[in-house]
Amino acid sequence: MIEEEESLKNYYNLILQYKSLKKDIREIVFTPKYCLPFLLPNRAVCLDCTNDDEEPQSFSIEDQDTWGVIMKFNKVKSLSEGWNSENYFFV
Repeated sequence: MIEEEESLKNYYNLILQYKSLKKDIREIVFTPKYCLPFLLPNRAVCLDCTNDDEEPQSFSIEDQDTWGVIMKFNKVKSLSEGWNSENYFFV
């Protein structure tokens, strides 16, 4: 038996809930309606460097992010899925 097993379960469930809510917010924030006005040249952006398919490796809530600068971007119409059939390419 693990000491304070119930507390660990609660903590783990809170982390999963946090990550789920963060993903939901991210989906809203990154819709073109909300993010396109902010995609300006020379703007610093935080880039998420994790794979969406990855399972959480630890109990940590820290993300693996890095920073970059938008030089320019082009809106390209495409038949592929996502972002209302439009893809955005960043340079």
